[in-house]
Amino acid sequence: MLSEDTLMPVHEKTIETLIEAVRKVSSSLDLDEVLNTIFDSIKELIDYSAAVIYVMDPRSGEVHEFKTRGYLPQSISEDFLATGSGIIGWVIRNRTGENRR
Repeated sequence: MLSEDTLMPVHEKTIETLIEAVRKVSSSLDLDEVLNTIFDSIKELIDYSAAVIYVMDPRSGEVHEFKTRGYLPQSISEDFLATGSGIIGWVIRNRTGENRR
């Protein structure tokens, strides 16, 4: 359990951005709109150059849908999300995010 001394300070802007993202996401049933809202909200918090959001079946580990931002269309091939292939494959295999600078 974390004590108050070990918690990282959260900036008011971060909280406002997350609240607004939750509000927008919960008001839409359109997956494309929801994913774009998530990309936009993350961009306000982390200045990324490229990002991927994917939907993975927790039982099989298969990726069913994904959306990218910042990748050139020709860089997205059949094995783009293949487990073990590149950084995205590593993230899928390990089921944890990765922030590369």
